[in-house]
Amino acid sequence: MIPDSLLAAWFAFVFITEPIEHAAHHRLVKNSNAVHAGMTPLEVTTILGDPAAKYAKRGVIATWWLEGPRPKQWMYGTGFNLDYVVIPNFPWLNPLPLNLRIFDYADDDLVVDWTDDDLVTSVKRPKL
Repeated sequence: MIPDSLLAAWFAFVFITEPIEHAAHHRLVKNSNAVHAGMTPLEVTTILGDPAAKYAKRGVIATWWLEGPRPKQWMYGTGFNLDYVVIPNFPWLNPLPLNLRIFDYADDDLVVDWTDDDLVTSVKRPKL
């Protein structure tokens, strides 16, 4: 069992950090309006900084067990998700309200798609 004082400190950290992280993510989405098709990785990192994650191109073999092929992608997103602080359908708090991206990005992430030649093809912006 986790001591109450440690749990309280953790939740205080989450509730302080998440709004700061969320505001930074909103700035990135706003700055992403300057990113357009044909830009290079250097130009994108100059505008947005380093991505939170990079996903390799997914080929046809992954089509049947994942959501199909996709281009190489860079993802910009948050680590915490306050939408899941309370576990849905349960009356207690979620001790780890983290955004886990195992195979794909989350709906509220900023995603940059790339060609095989490392040029931007499109930018998927979340609704803020």
